[in-house]
Amino acid sequence: METALAKLTSRDAAQICQRFAIERPDEILPGEAGASSDRFLERLMQADRWLDAVRFLAYGLPTREAVWWASQCLRGLYDSAGAHVPVRATHALKTAEAWVCRPSADTRRAAGAVAVRCGYEDPWDWVAAAAHWSALPPLPSSTLGQVNLSAYAVESALTQAATFTGAGAADAHYRRFVMRGIDVANGGTGRIRDRQ
Repeated sequence: METALAKLTSRDAAQICQRFAIERPDEILPGEAGASSDRFLERLMQADRWLDAVRFLAYGLPTREAVWWASQCLRGLYDSAGAHVPVRATHALKTAEAWVCRPSADTRRAAGAVAVRCGYEDPWDWVAAAAHWSALPPLPSSTLGQVNLSAYAVESALTQAATFTGAGAADAHYRRFVMRGIDVANGGTGRIRDRQ
C-alpha cells in the first residue's frame, strides 16, 4: 500500500480489530504481533476478504470520516449503476453530510430525525443514523467489550448497499467501497471514479 492511512484512529491493527468481530485475524499476518493497520488492510485485500476490509475501515476511521465515506460509497454506487438517487436517499445523505461538514447537536439531531422517520430500512438511513449516534459513547458488548454505534451503522449501511444490484455483486461493491475508504483514510474526498 502506498501510504500509511494517516486518518485511521490507530496504527496498530489489533486495536482496530478489537472493535468488531473478525474471523481469524491471526491468519492475515501470522506471527506478526503489532502489525500496522495499513499492512493488515493490504493483506485483507490480498486475501479477498473485502467485507472484513470494509469493516476494518468502518471501525478504524474517525466517525466523521466514516460517515462521509459511507455517504460517498452510496452516491458512487448509484452513479456506477446509472441509477437516479431516490429523493428520500438524497435527503438522508444530505443530512448526514451536513453533520460531517458542521458537526453540532442540531445537525446530529436532524440526521437522527431522518433515520427514525425512515425506519432504518435502507442503507442511507443507516448513514444518517451513524451521524446521529456520533455523540454516544461506546456501548458494552458481551463479546467485544465495547461497540461504537456509529461504526456499526456505517458497517450496516455498506453491507446492505453491497447487495444493491444483487448478492452476486457484493464483493465487487465491497472492493470499490474499500478503494473509497483508503482514499478517505489518506485525506481524500472518497469521490473516486468507480471502475466496472
